Amino acid sequence: LEGATILTLVYWPLIHRADLIGWPAGQIMRHGINLILILLDVTLSAAPLPLLHVVFPVAYAFVFLAWSLIYHAAGIRRDCECPDGVSTLDCEELSNENFGDSCANIYDFLSWHYPGVAAAYFVGIFMIAVIFHVLYHTMITLLRRCQRLQGDGTGTATGSCTHLRAELSLARISPDAGPAWIKHHASSPAVAHDRAWLALRALCALFTVAIVVEIFAGSNNPLEPIYLTTWTNVMALPYFFCATYATYAAQRDRSRADNVDGAVKPAGTIGNGTANTA
Repeated sequence: LEGATILTLVYWPLIHRADLIGWPAGQIMRHGINLILILLDVTLSAAPLPLLHVVFPVAYAFVFLAWSLIYHAAGIRRDCECPDGVSTLDCEELSNENFGDSCANIYDFLSWHYPGVAAAYFVGIFMIAVIFHVLYHTMITLLRRCQRLQGDGTGTATGSCTHLRAELSLARISPDAGPAWIKHHASSPAVAHDRAWLALRALCALFTVAIVVEIFAGSNNPLEPIYLTTWTNVMALPYFFCATYATYAAQRDRSRADNVDGAVKPAGTIGNGTANTA
């Protein structure tokens, strides 16, 4: 989530060249739609986001920092467009055609030929990762608290927020039992019908696949894997596939339990069989 946020906030003001490429749909998908999909899933599931998990986006930023240093030390070059058509330490002016020049950096703003500037940008990226993790943690904590306050403890919604035991209702497991990844990610306190939640997650997964396919199939650039854009969108794939499977597994397990009990609940019921009125 924080990776997609960093990608979106960094790409549009610092990397995008509307004068050269306009506003292609592929770039909007890679640097905007992906964030919307992940934010939608995380918000609707309201799965816990511990504050200490800030180490993960910070570690992600450090890995990209290390990769940018390796890239610089290895002398790898990419096709680019020199700013103002002038050669610099990073960019060699070779052609008047768009992206006909040669650059020795991953991104124009991230040049280790100017270490002070590059370090300042990375400090900003780390700050974005920490700040937005705290913001997302606060948002999800408030959503979960809202669920507890509005729930009546039986699995039935009593207000604008939904039932108290949303994360446990599908898998029919107690708070102290069952796989945590299913318990925390399987259901949605905001989507009334189980199958609708599964369909929504599957759709997000398929859309993410389309984004990754567009990145590789829609580009003639053999260096596409060097970019943070590619890293972030590829990493979203296992998240959405695991999330979709968690929801499917919870519904499957609930259906099996209902069959054993001899009382299969109709679609849209939760927990103890009470109809969801959200």
